[in-house]
Amino acid sequence: RRGRKDDPLYKHRRALLTRTNFLTDRQKQRLDLLWDTDDDYVALQVTWEFYQDLIGAYGHPDRSRGKKLMTRVIHTLHKGLPEGLEELAQLGRTLWRRR
Repeated sequence: RRGRKDDPLYKHRRALLTRTNFLTDRQKQRLDLLWDTDDDYVALQVTWEFYQDLIGAYGHPDRSRGKKLMTRVIHTLHKGLPEGLEELAQLGRTLWRRR
């Protein structure tokens, strides 16, 4: 569905797709407010942090260090996640099989 101006996720869609080191101070503040104000977005916050870890490992300039970082992320996802993160758990299983 198309977003609406009053939908907080629609408002922050650009910041959620941006790497952490490219976020502006204003975007960081908005995301912090999103995480702090509503407990409904805890699953989104956890997923976003894994997303940041994945793209950071994948884009690391040192390939051997990037491989170690990616292995760490895969092992963390494979160990198990709390309930409510089924999609992220599926990603962990897929990455575990393809490692």
